[in-house]
Amino acid sequence: MVRGLPNQYANQYANQYANQYANQYANQKNPIILATEPYTNNQHLIPRIDKDLEPYYYKKGDERPRAAIILHKNLTCKSWEIKQFTTPDQVAVRIRLNTTDLILASSYMDIYGPAPPNETLPLAKYATDNNLPLIMGSDTNSHHTLWGNRACNERGRELLDFLSSLGLNWANKGSTPTFLNTRGHNSIIDLTITNPTGDELISNWHVSDLFSNSDHRYIMFDITTGHKKEPKQIRLVRNTDWVKFNEILKNDPNLNNTSITNTNDIDQKVEYINQALNKAFEEACPATYISSTIRKPPWLTPQIEEAQRGIKHKLKLTLKKKTQAHWDALKETNRIYNQTIRKAQKEAWRTFCKETKSIKESARMNNILKSTNNRTDKLEAVYKPDGTLTNSSSETLDIMASTHFKEGTEEYVHTTTTALNITNDLLNKIYSEDRLEKAIKSFEPYKAAGPDNLQPIIIQNAWSHIGSLTRAIMKKSHETQHIPKPWRNSRGIFIPKPGKADYNQPKSYRTITLSPVMLKLQEKVLK
Repeated sequence: MVRGLPNQYANQYANQYANQYANQYANQKNPIILATEPYTNNQHLIPRIDKDLEPYYYKKGDERPRAAIILHKNLTCKSWEIKQFTTPDQVAVRIRLNTTDLILASSYMDIYGPAPPNETLPLAKYATDNNLPLIMGSDTNSHHTLWGNRACNERGRELLDFLSSLGLNWANKGSTPTFLNTRGHNSIIDLTITNPTGDELISNWHVSDLFSNSDHRYIMFDITTGHKKEPKQIRLVRNTDWVKFNEILKNDPNLNNTSITNTNDIDQKVEYINQALNKAFEEACPATYISSTIRKPPWLTPQIEEAQRGIKHKLKLTLKKKTQAHWDALKETNRIYNQTIRKAQKEAWRTFCKETKSIKESARMNNILKSTNNRTDKLEAVYKPDGTLTNSSSETLDIMASTHFKEGTEEYVHTTTTALNITNDLLNKIYSEDRLEKAIKSFEPYKAAGPDNLQPIIIQNAWSHIGSLTRAIMKKSHETQHIPKPWRNSRGIFIPKPGKADYNQPKSYRTITLSPVMLKLQEKVLK
């Protein structure tokens, strides 16, 4: 079950925008936010409101985006922005929740434009043609009695005709207004539009009584899909019990067998070391689960939470009394509340700065400050040679590989080479115990691992048990000119180049390669 929170409107200052999200969604699991008219900075970018949340929206910067989808970081690896349907007023993401693929969309329907906008029709047809559930949070600016308004307008009739022609519906229930202001303009203009299969996934739809700091109110519902999967387990290397790790390796007699006669022995020994290290690491490092909740910001104190509950109470009273005096009192309470938040944020920031002592912590702070106005682009759809966008991750990978690795993407075939005529004394000098130990200690302990998942710190802690065997492997590898098979695989990552105008272009990314630490160790010794 995933909590959806569509149509949070943030026509307010940046601090209010961030504060309201942080307050309402802290501790919620796997939240999905379908937002319209979010706050944007002067570069038409939506600031990150929380490090656990990732926004999807129109990022070209030439127009202000008025629709956004915000996902928890745990869901981003299961999502795919369908960029052919992304405009300043619409964004769509294909996402897998448990075992179900569906389309989530956010749409702002400008009151001076058609209802719905032109980009909505292709998206609805795409969902139908691919048999995918569609759930769209929208500000329609349209009135019709069928979704709870007291009267219809022309936009409402046009929107109803459109929805009926495509078999679309709305998940709204009841007659609680989704839009209200001090002038008494209470109406239902925010619709959760679905196709038949999307409607089956929605439950517990309701207009929240939480104060949103906006004319538009929060709409909340649950998305229930398939059988619940077990949470993803990870092992954090910093939590490793290194005493236990070394004890496991100490009791493995095969790590002391340094007899290597041919290239097959080299491959088998390397494979055995990898398996032994990974097994010892798994036993010595407890598994943990990736949290699917949004952590509370440090400034969200009990006093601020109590003030938030006070605003909620005053909102209910104001909606009941509907007098100007009550509206004025609510606005004054909200003003004081925002002042309290700003004060708490300043104090939390000062505390953080005072506690920042190491160079590493200072560098982290610098990265945080630099990233506040930077756009982040996840590699998804890219242009194919025919000018159309890719529709899947495998298609994107094929295009990126052919663009960045023009030499060929076929599997490497190792050819047999003649052994070097090199003396054992020279090999012993190159791969001396002191040189190898000094080289392995020179690695940054927590540097990213290659495909074997062995970070430098694991090899550094295991060196007293695997040093002799590793030395024998490298000497024989050098002599036979044979690269061990497990060392030939690398992990390639595409990184967006800064300042590019269009991140749908394959060349807007650069590649970095993560090779096994053991291969890098041999390269370092040979330099």
